[in-house]
Formats: sequence, structure tokens, C-alpha cells
Amino acid sequence: MKKIKGVIFDLDGTLINTIDDITDSLNAVLVKYGYKTYTPDECKMMICDGPRVLVQRALPKDADDTLTDKLLAEYKQYYYDHACIKTKPYDGIVELLLNLEKLGVQTAIVTNKPQPTMEFLIDKLFKNINFVSLAGFSDAVPHKPDPYQTNQVILKMGVCRDEVLFAGDSAVDMNTAKNAHVAGVGVTWGFRPKEELDKSGAKYIIDYPHQLLDII
Repeated sequence: MKKIKGVIFDLDGTLINTIDDITDSLNAVLVKYGYKTYTPDECKMMICDGPRVLVQRALPKDADDTLTDKLLAEYKQYYYDHACIKTKPYDGIVELLLNLEKLGVQTAIVTNKPQPTMEFLIDKLFKNINFVSLAGFSDAVPHKPDPYQTNQVILKMGVCRDEVLFAGDSAVDMNTAKNAHVAGVGVTWGFRPKEELDKSGAKYIIDYPHQLLDII
């Protein structure tokens, strides 16, 4: 493999631990309407496919689109207003990003978190990191595991696919990597088990952020 020149990261469960704020926000809306609430561990298995799918999974199976739309809108607003209460980068992530920058490796984010919330969190938590691109969830473009946004980031980086890694904590991320024909790096400190990363075709699996540097 050629020397790595770019690393594309997932956000939730990879760079930052957002699960408590996501769970609290989802439960705040569910309680308001008398629906079942969820633990952080349960929510870990419900996210990764975007906010609408999260709300759909949280509601009873017979919930119609009108109800889903209503709660989705309230959840997105509540979460935006409470997105950085408990959320913080995982240990070693800031150091990893700074080391990659020193090595001349470009970094970017492709996430299924809505674009405005993602940009808000990056501004709060990673002010000193120079990401090449920040690609969040939008109804205007296909989202992970579709490779569209990843392909756009690779074009912006101006690198070859065999010079790129895609790092994430879920099967969605590893499938995104496969669909974009880049090497997937599964991280075990996030929301999904190591077995999921292995089964979904991760080329590498790492337990600590600094281990990514051994692949570069």
C-alpha cells in the first residue's frame, strides 16, 4: 500500500463520545409524548443511520410518517440545543489529529450527523484542527454507506484511493469504506462491538487512537 495521505473519520463513536447527549435528547422528546425511553447502551445500537432512522427505531413499529416527522423535528432541535453538554473527544483523539497534521496527512469527516449539529460540535471541540472537509447528513445528498460524500472528499484531498483510510466504529462505516474502495479502519472504543467491525470487512481494527499512526 502507498503511503497514506488522507484519513476520513466518522464522528460519533469515533472522534467524539456523543451517546449521553443523544440519549438524553431522544428521551426528552419520547417522555413528552409518553413513549418508552432508552439507555445509552440501547441507543448505541440504534444510531449510525441518521436521525430519522434513530427516531423510527425508538418509536413503536406502527408509528406513521406524520408522527415520525413531528418527533424528528423536535428531537433535532432539542439535540442541537443540548449537543455539547456531556459530549467530548475520546482520549487521545486530539493528539492523534495533531500528529496526523504534523505528518502532512489530510483529515476530513464524513458523518450521518446533521450538518449544522456536526459543524457546531467541531467548532466547539476541535477549533485547532484543520479538517479538509466536513460532510454531514443532508437530505440533498446520499448518506453513508453510500460513497458519494466520501468520493467528494477524496477528490478534494487530491489523492488516490489507495492513499486513503476511512476510520469508523460501525458496519455503516466499514461498508462506506468498501463502497468507496478505500481501506476501512474499525475502532473499538466507539458504539459497536469489535465483532461487527470484523464481520463488515474492516481491513484494520485498532483499540486506541495512537495505533492509527502505525498504519500510516
